[in-house]
Amino acid sequence: MARRRDDPRARRIELGVYAVAGISYVVTGFFVRSAVLNWVVGPAWFVAWVTLVTPLVLRVAGIEDPDGPGVPLPASATPTSEAPAPDDDGGPG
Repeated sequence: MARRRDDPRARRIELGVYAVAGISYVVTGFFVRSAVLNWVVGPAWFVAWVTLVTPLVLRVAGIEDPDGPGVPLPASATPTSEAPAPDDDGGPG
């Protein structure tokens, strides 16, 4: 059975990074008033923080990233060698 490596410290750090990302976005938006910041940079801002800053903070804190490489997949996501069942609608072919 697949198991996640949940560490409460890692989850708290992730929430903290998300909060800092939101606060920094609001502060930046206060000084830079642009539609580009709202519709283009906004989503990219959070993606960058989540994918770049979170692993760095976890590494500095000495905590293993629970979502990093080596996390086993859930049992439902593992590929199988069984062929999918053909669609059977119950009617004549």
